[in-house]
Amino acid sequence: MEVRHKCDNKLCVNPQHLIVGTKQQNLQDRNRRKRTASGVRNGRSKLTPAKVAQIRLRFKNETQTKLALEFGVSRKNIYLIVNNLIW
Repeated sequence: MEVRHKCDNKLCVNPQHLIVGTKQQNLQDRNRRKRTASGVRNGRSKLTPAKVAQIRLRFKNETQTKLALEFGVSRKNIYLIVNNLIW
């Protein structure tokens, strides 16, 4: 069990806003509130929307391997990008 926070105010310290729940419920809260850093919001992201657009455009003439090496990501990331599964 974990302690979860009912409101979405980062500075809130009201004990009445705390509830007990499972790890899964806490993750669902995070996702529903869009607190997951993805894409350019992720500080470790190597890509930008412009680079993703380049990858999709150039994929017609270049291999996943070549694009992955050039952009510093895995071939799987290239696959997910060009198939519109991420970004």
